[in-house]
Amino acid sequence: MGDEIRRGDIHARLVAMVAEAVNRQPGELRCDIPVSKLDVDSVAVVDIAKQLETWLGMEIEPTIAWDYPTIDGMASYLEEQYLAQHSAR
Repeated sequence: MGDEIRRGDIHARLVAMVAEAVNRQPGELRCDIPVSKLDVDSVAVVDIAKQLETWLGMEIEPTIAWDYPTIDGMASYLEEQYLAQHSAR
């Protein structure tokens, strides 16, 4: 799974997951505003974090949406963490 996930893949997956959580189309979402303003609740954030953990094969704290409140911020953080983990292997 490691080499097939590239920069941008995480952002796209995160957009799709948030859109599903709030019953909207991915293109309707603004990625530069806090997900809480998109009506993403804490239950959805925990679910998204768990799904990303499985997909990326790395631990993701459920507080990610508070530490990095926007989709852009979360994706950038996750991409850096993922790439750092997988380039060290």
